[in-house]
Amino acid sequence: MKDAHAAGDFDPFMEMAVAHRQNIIVFGGPGSGKTTYGKTLIDLFPAHRRMVTIQEMLEDTLPFHPNHVHLFYGHVVGPKALVACSLRMKPDHLFLSELTGDEVWHFMEILNTGTKGTVTTAHANDSEAGYARVCGLVKQSEVGKGLDYAYIERLVRTSFDVVVYMEKQDILEVHYEPEHKLALLNGQRQRR
Repeated sequence: MKDAHAAGDFDPFMEMAVAHRQNIIVFGGPGSGKTTYGKTLIDLFPAHRRMVTIQEMLEDTLPFHPNHVHLFYGHVVGPKALVACSLRMKPDHLFLSELTGDEVWHFMEILNTGTKGTVTTAHANDSEAGYARVCGLVKQSEVGKGLDYAYIERLVRTSFDVVVYMEKQDILEVHYEPEHKLALLNGQRQRR
């Protein structure tokens, strides 16, 4: 993966990321193509795996994955409740269409308790702003209100293996830094 990433050969890199069950987040503004790209990545997962999606509306039908469950949030049930109950459905992969609020804390817990190979999206102006946005969303949760920002940032930066930033349907940034992630997990301070 590192060689493909270093060479900027992102199609095989993303195929390897999916094969190695990496947690992927795609950042971008409205209309940037992040949802469409996320759906393309999900289509790469093996067809026999159990998929659970959490969406506001049906955007990803999972046509190549017959063993799937679609959960929908709205005015009655929010994404936080669906994320919290999704583990009972024993997914091989969980796909949250977009990080928007205090459900992010529960999603971070899922990423750190054995669910590998997730794909999600969030609005941001670049990948660094994306990290800050996800940290802010965690801080909105009841648990996050009592957590130190440095802890939240370390959690967010170590929960995602691959970070993509898009504008106008173009991929502008792809971050993959396993050594930095390992250093953070081993207690090294976040570099500025």
